[in-house]
Amino acid sequence: MLRINDNLKIILFTGDTELRLGINGLQNIVYSSLGADNLENTLLVFCSKSKKQIKILEFSKTGTWLYQNKLTYFKFNYSNSNGNIEI
Repeated sequence: MLRINDNLKIILFTGDTELRLGINGLQNIVYSSLGADNLENTLLVFCSKSKKQIKILEFSKTGTWLYQNKLTYFKFNYSNSNGNIEI
């Protein structure tokens, strides 16, 4: 379950991400760009090239959660710049 609290950190992976990747593929992207730091209380957000789909990884004590949303008629307003944005 997605938990929102005061200690929550959100990292947006900007640019286009291949969202056919599952949990393991997205974790590899995270570890290659951020390292294996403590990612508890962190949401990692990825967006597709079409801007119609996002996936969110949440690392918890028991494992990794994957949330996804796909829009039918609209697009997400999502940055294309390079690099990651921490909120």
